[in-house]
Amino acid sequence: MRWCLLFLIGWGAVARGLAAGPEAWPWRGAVAGAVKIAALENLDLRWRAELTETGLRLAARRPGVELEISVTAANAGEWTWELTRGEVDLAEAWPAVRALAGEAGAGWSASGRLTLAGRGRWSGAEGPTGEVRVELREGWAKSDELDLELSGVELDLVARDFTGGVLAPGQSLRVARVSKAGAEVKNVAVRFGLTAKRELEVAGGEADFLGGRVKLGAFTTALDKPVVRAVAAVEALKLGELALLMPWLLAEGRGDLRGRVALDWDEAKGLRVRDGGLDIVAADGAVLRLAASPGLLTGDMPRFFGLLPASWRWAKWVGFRNPAYEPLQDIELGKTGLQIEAFRVVFWPD
Repeated sequence: MRWCLLFLIGWGAVARGLAAGPEAWPWRGAVAGAVKIAALENLDLRWRAELTETGLRLAARRPGVELEISVTAANAGEWTWELTRGEVDLAEAWPAVRALAGEAGAGWSASGRLTLAGRGRWSGAEGPTGEVRVELREGWAKSDELDLELSGVELDLVARDFTGGVLAPGQSLRVARVSKAGAEVKNVAVRFGLTAKRELEVAGGEADFLGGRVKLGAFTTALDKPVVRAVAAVEALKLGELALLMPWLLAEGRGDLRGRVALDWDEAKGLRVRDGGLDIVAADGAVLRLAASPGLLTGDMPRFFGLLPASWRWAKWVGFRNPAYEPLQDIELGKTGLQIEAFRVVFWPD
């Protein structure tokens, strides 16, 4: 307790010196220490503060994290600050980050290279102003529990509000590949912002899915209880890619689908299609070929039409073959494809 009191008194004096301005700055020397929190065993954060003739230099380090900031005298009562070094190796820092995230980080692994840079001014009256830029490159994350993997993650943030937590529209998130239970979404790009009410405002997004392009409309959701209601425009979704996801039903598909789909998402129910539909793009080469499914079309169909009652002795010799049986059998066995003239997928609630 005594050391905590001395620390607070010392930094209170430093704060008064900052507020008084460069001409009243009386401090020289350096102090260093380590931050340990019982709930964060992997934190291992070491810091150093150096008081110079012109201001203050602060540094914080732990495995995978390097942060340095300098505060320099400007005018009376004002200082300039600059984040001169900000580097985070997520692979090394992840144990501490996961502990900070709590339940949200459980079961996840992550890596990537995070860089921070920024500068601005500081005064006793206004506090810190300026901007901080955050960039994530070579990002990767995986959850075995959710069977979900993200690779090629890139994030660009610019923060100018240091008290309200606001992010102006135009922030950018890109993901090269999202893999979920064998399905893949590629080249995801999302533009967003964050309001003072802790609401995420997504201006729009795009992604490649099933060989086509999906464009997501704008939506807003609260961070404390996220619920998404959005509309997606589907362009040139490939039937061939769809066939790969349903090998038990389709052996081959050629042609494109397009349309509009209304989507809902929340933590309790996951992703749901609320409404909408997809239509085949008119083309001579649109074809579906079924996976071999004996009896799918001919299971209740007679191969031979008899003209006499079945109980008669010569009944099976008097009649004619069903002309539709063999062509339908070839279709259900995948030997013959279906040329598509009209194909529509309609989604209903639930």
